[in-house]
Amino acid sequence: MLVKGIILDATNNQPLAGASIVIVDRTGNNLGVGIAADSNGQFTLDSPLLDMGYQLLITNVSYQTAIVDPDVVSKPGYTPISLSPDATMLNAVVVTPSKGNWGLALLIVGIFDVIIFSIPVKKTGNG
Repeated sequence: MLVKGIILDATNNQPLAGASIVIVDRTGNNLGVGIAADSNGQFTLDSPLLDMGYQLLITNVSYQTAIVDPDVVSKPGYTPISLSPDATMLNAVVVTPSKGNWGLALLIVGIFDVIIFSIPVKKTGNG
């Protein structure tokens, strides 16, 4: 079965580039076949597994997951699939050291994104 879709942000209808589309069984087990949405949020996937009752699992970092029946996206053209932002998204946090000539700062920018970088720290007093 050939399926085509476009993954959109449910709040603003903007395409979600890089969203992951994988085939899963009815219990959610990944069957190892999938694709990523292009820069316009569009994808095309052709697999005989889709004719066997398996589903599409659609994910994107900081968005809720969707499970879609392939019959929904087997129509001509790119069928829109909307993902809602995940309410558990973390706020940014910066941690800076208080001792030493050099330290590390940890910046948490999302639920899975962590950036660690060095920053100079001016030594003061006996600390």
